[in-house]
Order: sequence, then C-alpha cells, then structure tokens
Amino acid sequence: MSLTEQEKKEAKQYALKGANFMFLPSVRLMQTVARGEHPNVKDLPPAFIYVILQKKAIKIDTDMIIKYCDNTLDIKNTWVLDQGDIKVIPQQINLDKGIK
Repeated sequence: MSLTEQEKKEAKQYALKGANFMFLPSVRLMQTVARGEHPNVKDLPPAFIYVILQKKAIKIDTDMIIKYCDNTLDIKNTWVLDQGDIKVIPQQINLDKGIK
C-alpha cells in the first residue's frame, strides 16, 4: 500500500545511504493482474506479470525509490508501487565475519 509522506522521507534517506529495496505485491494487485482489466496491467511486461502472480519479492532500483519518494516517478510505476509493500532489504549477516 502506498507509503505515507513520512515513510517516503525515511525511505529516501535509506536509499541515499545505499540501501536496497524490494516490492511485495498485494493480493489485490495479484487479483487485478489476473483479471487483466486495469489499463496499467495491459502495459506490464509478461515476466513482471508472472512474478506478481507468483507473489515473489521484486528488487527495486534505488533511483526508482528516490523518484517514488519525490513524487516524480511516472504514473504507471507509481500505481504499481502503490499496490503493494516496499521494504528495505536487510543487510546480510555472516556470523563468522559480522555484518557485511
């Protein structure tokens, strides 16, 4: 679901510090894609549709996150990101060597 303005500010700060992000599609988005009725769905690449229908996490480019947070991302990609959850990908932890 779309981020609040405060969440966008926080996400942008993480993005500027080099964090990685993933998108988790909502059940509602999966249903909308499966029906194929929304005009924005018709423009989605088939591989992206497949990933959404599988409810897989999708890595999001940092520049895209910054544009989304600045409200300068194109309307179709904004619509997609508003239909799911955006999460920061946690750093990998190697117990022998600490946090990478």
